[in-house]
Amino acid sequence: MAKAPKQDALDALATGDPKKVMALMLWTARRQNPDMYVKIDARDIETFDACMTYQKVAADVMVKRPAGLQPQAGIPATHNRRAVPAREGAPAKPYVIVALVERGTENAIRPIESTEDDYEAAQQAGKVRAARDRARSLATLIVRQAQSGETSLSDIKDAADALMLLADA
Repeated sequence: MAKAPKQDALDALATGDPKKVMALMLWTARRQNPDMYVKIDARDIETFDACMTYQKVAADVMVKRPAGLQPQAGIPATHNRRAVPAREGAPAKPYVIVALVERGTENAIRPIESTEDDYEAAQQAGKVRAARDRARSLATLIVRQAQSGETSLSDIKDAADALMLLADA
């Protein structure tokens, strides 16, 4: 009788206990959320349900380890098609994906805000992400300008605006 292959930790996570998945989601976000908790209130449930109703989808959570590539033998050329070279196989990806998807599919669900306040909060969060992404290059630019003795009011204003956004976040 052949032994079943031993499941590694990522495969076990993808097919195992949903509470461990939730715990690991909180753990991976520990630097942004050091208290490692998410508060869900009645308004969150209401806006989530409104978003799913508006998009006409039933939500599901997909926990999946992306598969690797199967090896493929080369395919010779024919009169109307080029040859396809052989390809080695690749192992499964070294991570697990947790995503909100449409039930029965792997189609990701994107948030659509249902109120003006929620929409404005989402826009503000987008501005904060953009400021965070640009902060390092702005800081480098300002330091370089200060060292050269040439400054740009526009660049200093952009840096100040980014700092204000990050301070308010």
